[in-house]
Amino acid sequence: MIRKVILLSILFSFMAGALFARDDIRVERVQFEQGNDSAIIRSSITGYDTIDYVLGASQGQSMTASMATDNTASYFNILEPDEDQVAMFNGSINGNQYEGQLPETGDYKIRIYLMRSAARRNETANYNLEIIINADDMEKTSQTVPSDNDALVSGTNYHATGNIPCTVANGQPNGFCPFGVTREGNGSGLVTVTKPDGRTRVIFFENGTAIGADVSQADPGEFSAKKESDLSIILIGDERYEIPDAVIFGGCEATIEKSGFPMKVQSADHTLLPDGPNLLANTRWRLIEFQSMDDAVGILRPDDPSRYVMRLNGDGSVEMRLNCNSARGTWSAEGGRDRSSGRFQFGPLAVTRALCPPPSLDEQISSQAQYVRSLLMKDGRLYLSLMADGGIYVWEPQTEEPYRTEPSAELEAAVLQVFPDYTRDVVDLYGGVGGVRYVYGRVDLNGDGQDEVFVYLLGSFFCGTGGCNLLLFSDTEDGYLLINEFSTSRIPIFVSDESTDGWKNIVWLKSGGGVPSSYLNHTFNGRRYIEGNKMPADKVPMGQSYLAGELLFDKAISLEPRN
Repeated sequence: MIRKVILLSILFSFMAGALFARDDIRVERVQFEQGNDSAIIRSSITGYDTIDYVLGASQGQSMTASMATDNTASYFNILEPDEDQVAMFNGSINGNQYEGQLPETGDYKIRIYLMRSAARRNETANYNLEIIINADDMEKTSQTVPSDNDALVSGTNYHATGNIPCTVANGQPNGFCPFGVTREGNGSGLVTVTKPDGRTRVIFFENGTAIGADVSQADPGEFSAKKESDLSIILIGDERYEIPDAVIFGGCEATIEKSGFPMKVQSADHTLLPDGPNLLANTRWRLIEFQSMDDAVGILRPDDPSRYVMRLNGDGSVEMRLNCNSARGTWSAEGGRDRSSGRFQFGPLAVTRALCPPPSLDEQISSQAQYVRSLLMKDGRLYLSLMADGGIYVWEPQTEEPYRTEPSAELEAAVLQVFPDYTRDVVDLYGGVGGVRYVYGRVDLNGDGQDEVFVYLLGSFFCGTGGCNLLLFSDTEDGYLLINEFSTSRIPIFVSDESTDGWKNIVWLKSGGGVPSSYLNHTFNGRRYIEGNKMPADKVPMGQSYLAGELLFDKAISLEPRN
């Protein structure tokens, strides 16, 4: 208890210091000389000095801002008119160079500051800030750029960039790959996709149809393509890419709702971004790192990112796995006009208080969540920033959910009720060979806000050549209630985007016992899941995978038998 009180006291002091340090912001208005559309400001800041350079601009004008400084801890943010906290551009994430069209008319603030670690040491930053406003770009924002005069994304040879759903190897989960598109007009052009290993795949389009790719004799498969509404599905051996029409046609938008991650594609200077009336609703993320503004702390990375998972539900609730603890609460977000940044806040979180083995970030995250104030989407990652430059949590899309290995007495009791013949006598009879272990995973299959629980049992008592027993429970106020007992199954379990009778379909690989391998689909009949159609074993099913990861018996949880 003393340790937790000290941690909270330190946190309060840290946040209070950061908040009070920026109260006195010097404001200077920028005036361009007559006939000029640019200005260069040479100045310096020391310690906690913060300067807002204010300049008036109109919607649709292009602004370029760049800063050269002799202190690598000095940055600038850009704030929209009437905004004092949430930045539309964050230099500490994007670098000290901005170029883009302004979303509204009013006074913009370019805020110069030192990172907290440098400010605390009372360092000085000398800088040259150059600001350019192009009046010729007025009123272009709302216009659609025709394909034969398509604007290029700044710093690239592409008309649009972003991320698309992809799978690049058999057995891998669905993920996202960066792309760039070069448009030739009328739905023709080239889409260049970058694979996770850094290699590229170029896909050719003609009149809106994918007609080929840069396939060589070394590629282990032929090219094929099909259209599903406004989506092109491209298959090249084990590779699969999903490309919306908006990528190749431009000048419009299209929503992807695959893998539980709704996203939107936009043209020049935009990437695929969360869409819909509820920004980021029904998305899953895992923590990559925490970027502290204090160089004494630096960058903190979890040993295992899969143990720090955040699920932002469409009803405004949030669920977190924080190492050996879990948290539940609420969240809200409001997208900015540039659709890549905006406001973000967590409501109060209810957190379990188990003592996780060090090193662990669970206490830090649960304590600091209340201070998150803004979001930024960049390169498919979600950056959640604490107020007053307190730090940044960096998350990436979670495309698979690893199995859990934290013991649960209530869950074990439910399993023993299903198998009353799993007793100490049976274990002793086989000299301990009959010992059983288990892993489990949670997922809301019917959208009611309450998780269902998969339990996968290991050991000779429950396994055969075709796999092992899989149980599916509903987690209710009255305890765990059995929905299904599957006699043989293999993990991971794929939870499809498709539903039957309000419950998502579930799929796993069926193999062994002399039966040809295939993926077996299961649908809900109103009471339980039943077997459905079979699918080829060489094509990984679409959907989120659960109970994922290399399964080692020694890592699973021991299930003690009945006495």
